[in-house]
Amino acid sequence: AAEHWDLKAPESLDTCPDTAAGNLFKGVYFINRAWDVRGGDLAHKVKESAWPTFQSCLETARDALLRSASQDQEDPTPHANLCGAVAKGLQVESCLKKEWFLEAVKRDPLNEKAHAGRLSNLCRKWGGSHLEMHTFAEETVKKAPQGSTLKMIQYDAFYEQWLFLYSITKNKPETKKFLNDQRTKNISMSLYKEVIEAHTIQDVSDVSPHVRAAQWLLILGAKQEVAKELEKLRPWRKIIEDGIVGKALEDPASIDSLIQQLSA
Repeated sequence: AAEHWDLKAPESLDTCPDTAAGNLFKGVYFINRAWDVRGGDLAHKVKESAWPTFQSCLETARDALLRSASQDQEDPTPHANLCGAVAKGLQVESCLKKEWFLEAVKRDPLNEKAHAGRLSNLCRKWGGSHLEMHTFAEETVKKAPQGSTLKMIQYDAFYEQWLFLYSITKNKPETKKFLNDQRTKNISMSLYKEVIEAHTIQDVSDVSPHVRAAQWLLILGAKQEVAKELEKLRPWRKIIEDGIVGKALEDPASIDSLIQQLSA
């Protein structure tokens, strides 16, 4: 609910109760408000006027989430949010990023949001490296139970490396080399068969792994698997953002051109 509260003024949260749930709602709201103001561009493309609001919103989010975590010492969600979007945006020290992650997984060892947040902080575009990112993803896959959607973190790591090559360095030869790497393909298809192929979407919480799978498989050019995932996702189109998966859902005939564009 907090993620979709962006049409309301921040003042509407003044009556938010000082409870674990109330402060969690407030924290998640201000994370989304902060990143809406900043946008998804690289830092040098962000408007100078956006930075003060971005900073202020994330500081408010941090304080609310820490308060929530102290009020409910079993819920991993506050620290799962802290170790991802808040840690990146406020550029907190590496030791604090790790501390927030470790607290989240102490409360829930298989928490997917916490692992995704940790991965994003280790990727190269946020000051880490491809090696750190892939090492973390591989270690996570090894510890996850058979068939767990937590293993989709490997797809996230592949996607982040592709994104760095494709959109940031714009290195076409390296992008093609990465996508044609047989090890990358083998791991991707093995995980698809283990985790996603037989997995069904029962409720909204099941949507994300399938969107991430469809996204990476589109980039990889696995048309048959993409078609299967789009079929599962079609009933949920209204809650799926207008990224490459959204485009493929809107126009299935565009899949070939999307694959060609994303691998170029």
